[in-house]
Amino acid sequence: MDMVNILALIGAIIGSGGIASFFTLRWTRHSAKFNGMKVEQDTYQELIDDLKTAWKEQKEYIAELHKDRRNLREERDDLKKQIDVLEGKLNDQQGEIDDLKRIVRSLKPLLCSQVGCQTRQSDIIGLISDDSFD
Repeated sequence: MDMVNILALIGAIIGSGGIASFFTLRWTRHSAKFNGMKVEQDTYQELIDDLKTAWKEQKEYIAELHKDRRNLREERDDLKKQIDVLEGKLNDQQGEIDDLKRIVRSLKPLLCSQVGCQTRQSDIIGLISDDSFD
């Protein structure tokens, strides 16, 4: 009860008697009860609004996480493709290295430090051509 209602009640008791004060008192009680219910309803409405806001923010955050996950998957797939390309190049280079090792092994017996040596054979040296280094 606020001050105005209390003064109105005291004035009604003093001025006009018991019946008016009874109705005023009853009206004051109902008014206080309804004001309390209104405050409670406002509190619940604020809680509902807060929950809606939190739900909306959470939904946006989840959508952002889905977008990030999709981007990470795309990056992972791109990296897998790059790895496959690099592994192919590595295998090609390993094959070229193996070919060069075979050529070096086949030429090792012909290695001679003397320029005029008769054991050098020019047709085996012809195996090493510009094509084998490409």
